[in-house]
Amino acid sequence: MGGNWFKASFAFKQRFGLLLNFLLPLPNRSRLTGIIKTQFMNENETRLFIEHRLKNADASPVLFDKDAVEIIAAFTRGNRRTLMNTATMALEEAYYLEEKTISASTFYNSEWFNESE
Repeated sequence: MGGNWFKASFAFKQRFGLLLNFLLPLPNRSRLTGIIKTQFMNENETRLFIEHRLKNADASPVLFDKDAVEIIAAFTRGNRRTLMNTATMALEEAYYLEEKTISASTFYNSEWFNESE
């Protein structure tokens, strides 16, 4: 059985090898040249963004209290990707602590938040 697989893969490579050599680098090339400029959000826009994401997820609108949103806005400096990662980590932390609302203490009591940058 192993010999048949080798023969089939060798025949495939002979027939499509040149095409594969041409197509394989394409994703790498597009990743290296893709630059997306985004505007960072201020504290109010961060709050609205979190509220919008919670509404889309049909989650409780009070899942993040006001202090937690302020901490997220300051910690992420309005960067959407960092905001989403931070909010996800906070949700995971609240789950482990069995908290229904993410508050300032959720952040201050977590190891990942208190690490130096």
